[in-house]
Amino acid sequence: MDQPALRDALEARALAGADWLELIVALAEAGRCPVRLAAADAALLCAAGPDGASSLPGAEEFDAPRPPILDAADVARAFAAGSPVAVRTLDGLAMRGLAVRSGGRRVGVLLVGSAGAGAEALLRAGSTAVAIVAVRRDAQASAVAETAGWFVDELRFGSRRSADEVAAMAQRFGVNLAEPQTAAVIGYDGPDLRTFSTALSWVEAPIRVDGGRAWTVLGADARERAALIQRRLQAFLGSGQVLVAAGPPALGVEAIRGGFEKAGFALRLLAAGRVPSVRAAGTVSFDELGLAGLLFAVPRGELAEYVAARLQPLLAHPELVATLRAWYASGGSRLSVAAAVHIHRNSVGHRMDRLRTLLGVDPTDPAVAVQLQTALVAMDVLAALE
Repeated sequence: MDQPALRDALEARALAGADWLELIVALAEAGRCPVRLAAADAALLCAAGPDGASSLPGAEEFDAPRPPILDAADVARAFAAGSPVAVRTLDGLAMRGLAVRSGGRRVGVLLVGSAGAGAEALLRAGSTAVAIVAVRRDAQASAVAETAGWFVDELRFGSRRSADEVAAMAQRFGVNLAEPQTAAVIGYDGPDLRTFSTALSWVEAPIRVDGGRAWTVLGADARERAALIQRRLQAFLGSGQVLVAAGPPALGVEAIRGGFEKAGFALRLLAAGRVPSVRAAGTVSFDELGLAGLLFAVPRGELAEYVAARLQPLLAHPELVATLRAWYASGGSRLSVAAAVHIHRNSVGHRMDRLRTLLGVDPTDPAVAVQLQTALVAMDVLAALE
């Protein structure tokens, strides 16, 4: 069968409801070679060849094992090229790979074990059909996700339903409101919003997605789930950073609503680089915020007054604020401060002298340092609350 005929046959199957495995089997039979489909995070979705056909059960579930078949660098190279590239799978098979997109979504990489023009013909014939299946899957997931999104919005903004009605709705999405729930906010700052939204539809929890932000509720294992979601999303997306922040465990709709506010606050601090140390890269819990979490409950006016009373002379000098932060973060190491603010080591002393002059106190005095460090954190809190 020539390429146009094979392409038409595969697309007809896809439109008729075929899944990826059926398409992969047909490609393997046509080319008499091994064919595989890898997801955008390099996990093997399905494969076919002389040894038979297989697919990964639950491959698009976040909790399912996702064994990789490609190096992440090869996936990135395939998407950057937009044309077939030579790759070697992690089990040692030399193949040609073609990145498959569905609109703005990165579907994955189609792989064939044939060489030369034959490989390109198979890849071109099968790529559109693979994308058609992705469109259908996305539409099905979106229909379910929209209803779930309404439920999450009721938790975020309040509900006119009775407590029993909200609890019954929660049960439909596997959420037991009789047990503590943890609100979580997910942020993404890259361009692949379609892939971000699609991948989130596989999270086994109700979720609302709006651009580069998403909101969901996680169960008792919230920290582990947040870290898993962050890792999986980051692997799926070609560029940009994924961050996940969780609020404190909360019992009841009103408490969960407050949890979303705290999770959003924690996310903004994390995105601004104002969380000094966290348990896992890209994630933070509200209870890990330390002083910033405590100051969240202080009225904004009082925070602003505290900052003005101690740091007002520095507010027009961001380079001095940065120096003061670096001094405290490094424990007073001039070498570390110089590296952090990009000045010569000898200039650190001059800046510290200027800080003493403007503030009218010695920022290295322990009693003064406590107040100034609190004021710096209060500045961050105010910025995150805007």
